[in-house]
Amino acid sequence: MVSLETQEHSGAIASRFAADYHGLDVLSENIEDKADNTTRFLVLRNTKSERTARLPFDAVKAPSVALKPRPTPSAEKTLISFRIRQDFPGALADALLIFKEFGMNLTSINTRPSQRRAWQYVFFVECQQFPTDQNSQGVTKILDKMQQVTEGCRHLGTWKDQLSTSSV
Repeated sequence: MVSLETQEHSGAIASRFAADYHGLDVLSENIEDKADNTTRFLVLRNTKSERTARLPFDAVKAPSVALKPRPTPSAEKTLISFRIRQDFPGALADALLIFKEFGMNLTSINTRPSQRRAWQYVFFVECQQFPTDQNSQGVTKILDKMQQVTEGCRHLGTWKDQLSTSSV
């Protein structure tokens, strides 16, 4: 894709072999932060480019479920990071189920290399909560339970959800 670009709106992080094979210029080498780092692939693309293929959100067909969104004026979002045990089957599923148990709606999951061990990742989970008397200690309870199934977890912050759901 990058080799076909004529206006220099795209770039790629790839091997020297890939650059030579596709006739691309190498702008910078050895950009990894650790010598034994492995990058599987990464394609960067200018989203304003007319050639960028994007599927309209309305075109995605989801099964129809009779769920009514809850009102969100007092919704809060929380960001929690954690590392899982790599040698324990279902460790990620166990950690994520804790959020459901305490009424948290997962709105984003991202990962970054942990820089502790090869192929170990830190998970960043953003979740939404609708504060009630029953879940007022939700984040504390989540962290307590997460300590039992992860190698470590941290509460990175809670803030008022600034997005409001409008009728779709």
